[in-house]
Amino acid sequence: AMAHITGGGLTGNVPRVLPEGCTARIDPDTWPVPPIFTFLRERGDVPVDEMYRTFNMGIGMALVCAKADVSRVIAKLIGGGEVGAAPIGEIREGSPAVEYAHWDR
Repeated sequence: AMAHITGGGLTGNVPRVLPEGCTARIDPDTWPVPPIFTFLRERGDVPVDEMYRTFNMGIGMALVCAKADVSRVIAKLIGGGEVGAAPIGEIREGSPAVEYAHWDR
């Protein structure tokens, strides 16, 4: 499944593609957040959770696949020119939502 991360950020868009009974646990330290988002957060005094609920934070598309397929999917994406393709989290049992590993940024 694929989620285009637009308005609603990761928090609002990823749950739409999750299988029933699943939660996405995303680790924000697995990709570089573009400096514009740090600027907006600091200058606008925007809480981190609001940033991830509003903006894509540098993730334009999120793919959800079986754990056994991750390496193959990443290799295909990189082979097709998606240089930033990398795992950003995992799917766990739970309600359709996004949990974040931590809010260090």
